[in-house]
Amino acid sequence: MFKRIMYNCEKAQRLTIKKQESKLTPYEYLQYRIHMQYCLVCRKFEQFSALLNQFLQRGRQGLEDQPPNKLSPEEKKELQRKIDEMS
Repeated sequence: MFKRIMYNCEKAQRLTIKKQESKLTPYEYLQYRIHMQYCLVCRKFEQFSALLNQFLQRGRQGLEDQPPNKLSPEEKKELQRKIDEMS
């Protein structure tokens, strides 16, 4: 069982994502911690994933601060023309 916990990178990466979005169960947390202690690749994945989440949150906040973009009447007509051409 210990080998299965230690060498399952795919599961560790799923747990990393779950940990960032919600809470892990005690058993999941134990699996996660044991694997992370021995796997440099998954620790790097965790760092990259956290950095990506920070970047996306900043981008999302920036979008919420701006009013929604609207197409001009000319842009709407051009878009409709392209859609009609594709049909």
